[in-house]
Amino acid sequence: MAKDKKSFVMYCDQQSIFKMLPDEIAGRLIKHILAYVNDENPVTDDLVLQLAFEPIKMQLKRDLRHWDEVRGKRSESGKLGGRPKKQTEAKKANGFLEKQTKAKKAVNVNVNVTDNVNVNDNDNKDIYRKILHLEITRAEVDKLIADGYTIDQIDDILDRAENWKGIANKRSLYLTAKNWLSADIKKITAEVYRTPKENFLT
Repeated sequence: MAKDKKSFVMYCDQQSIFKMLPDEIAGRLIKHILAYVNDENPVTDDLVLQLAFEPIKMQLKRDLRHWDEVRGKRSESGKLGGRPKKQTEAKKANGFLEKQTKAKKAVNVNVNVTDNVNVNDNDNKDIYRKILHLEITRAEVDKLIADGYTIDQIDDILDRAENWKGIANKRSLYLTAKNWLSADIKKITAEVYRTPKENFLT
């Protein structure tokens, strides 16, 4: 077993193995399992015990690999922890950065009338990204970051939205991104907590 792992899972369907065995061999099997998970490397010459133990051993190994993957993902997520990136570490989110900077530039139209009226076509919006008729502002992105999402997660969702043909039917890029981010978190959480049998279905 892995270092610092204090428990393991036995499955209800393994009961059939124990029911088929005489009580003496079933008792030796459970002792053999406990010795195995405590890294005692048990060895037996009893062929029946070896046959009964082999599928349980394979399941324990699969569970251990899954546990290591989950622990690694949680460790990485914990290290990120919603910590804001430094401005010097900011990297290009995607290949559309040049288009974004062009969209962010304010267009000022000065019309000289008797009263000197200044008209700003940009409506004081600081647009972060525009997809078709939709746009998301920096303030809305900041709200998503305040909700605990990283800028990489937000950019990934916006990239997927840009490639999704159904985006033309949406009314708000901010709400679409927020809903998709929430769905992604739920999906990741479900993957982390699903049972090993479900791993074979995907």
